[in-house]
Amino acid sequence: MEMQEKISKLQDEIGLGKVIEGDKARALMAKATQKSCHVMWQQQQENLGEKWQYTEKIDEHVNEGINLESAISSQTMLIQWLRSETDDLQALIQILLKWRS
Repeated sequence: MEMQEKISKLQDEIGLGKVIEGDKARALMAKATQKSCHVMWQQQQENLGEKWQYTEKIDEHVNEGINLESAISSQTMLIQWLRSETDDLQALIQILLKWRS
C-alpha cells in the first residue's frame, strides 16, 4: 500500500476526511458563507415582521386609548352642561313656586 493510501485510510478511520485545496475549497467556503448569510437574512426578516406586527398592535391600542379619553372628555362636558341646565331649572321652579304663593 502506498503512503498516500495509508494516509487516506487513517484519515477516513478517524473522521478527518481529505483536505480540499485551491479553487474548489474557496468555492465551497463561499457557497457555505452565502447560505449562512441567506439564513441569517431570512431570520432577520422574520424578526422584523414580528416587530412590525407588535408596532401595529401598539398603535391600535394607543388610538383606542385616545378615542376613549376623547369620549370621556365629551361625556364629562355633557354631564357638566346637564348639571348647569338642572341648576337653572331648579332656580326657575323656585321662582315659580314663590310667584304662585
